[in-house]
Amino acid sequence: MVLSSLYPFCKMNTWLLTILLIILVSCLLDLVAATLNIQALSANLPKEFADVCTPSAYQTSQEYTRAHTYASIVQTVVSTLITVSFILGGGFNLLDLWARSLAQNELFIGLLFIGSFLLLSFLVGLPFSIYSTFFIEERFGFNRTTVQTFIIDILKGTLLILLLGGPLLASILWFFTNAGPHGWLFCWLGVILFSLGRGGAEHGLIDAVRYAHHILRAQLQICDGLSRWLLECVHSRVHCHFRKSVGRLLTQCGEV
Repeated sequence: MVLSSLYPFCKMNTWLLTILLIILVSCLLDLVAATLNIQALSANLPKEFADVCTPSAYQTSQEYTRAHTYASIVQTVVSTLITVSFILGGGFNLLDLWARSLAQNELFIGLLFIGSFLLLSFLVGLPFSIYSTFFIEERFGFNRTTVQTFIIDILKGTLLILLLGGPLLASILWFFTNAGPHGWLFCWLGVILFSLGRGGAEHGLIDAVRYAHHILRAQLQICDGLSRWLLECVHSRVHCHFRKSVGRLLTQCGEV
C-alpha cells in the first residue's frame, strides 16, 4: 500500500527531482542563515563600536535587522511553497501552452513565456516589497519613498527591462535556437567575458564577489542594521569625527 502511494513520485523525472531538491535545500540554507543571524543579535554594544554610536542606536539597529530578517524568513517560505506548487501543479506547462496559443515563432514564444514568469515572480514579491518599504523602513525612520514614487520606480524599472532586457533576452533565445546543443555553454562563456570586459578583470572579480555575497549573507546581514543606522546618521550630517568612524566601519563590513 505504501509503495503504491509512492509510485507517482518514483515516476518523476530525475531532472524534476533535482530541481525540487535544489529549491528545498536553498530554502533550508536561507532559513538556517536567517536563524543564525537572529541568534547572533545582541543588545550589548560591542567595544569596537563604542566610539561610533550610542547603546540606544545600536539596539535600534539590532531591532531593524531582526525585523528585516523575520520578514525575509516569511518571504522565503512563501516563495518556496508557491514555486514548488507551481512546478508540481503543471504551472510551467500551462504557461508554455498559453504562450504558444498567442504566437507561432519560437522566439516570441520564449519571450512571452519568460516575460510572463517574471511578471508572476514580481507579483509574488510585491507584497513583501511594500511591507518592507512602508512598514519596516517607515517604523525605523528610513523611508523616503511615497506611494507615487514607489509606483513610478516600478514603471521605470519595467521600462528599462523592456528596453534593455527584452533585446538581450531575444538575442540569447535566438542563439539557443541556432547554436545547437552547446548553445548554453557559449552563452555562459559570453556572460563571463562580458563581465570581465566591463572594465577589466577587476570588475569581473567584483561581480564574482557580489555573487559570493549572496552565499555569505549569514555574515553580512549581521552588519546590515547597524550600517543602515550609521548611514542615516551620516545623511543627517553629524560631526566630522563620527563620519570618519562610520567610513571605517563600512569599509570593514565591505571586506567581510
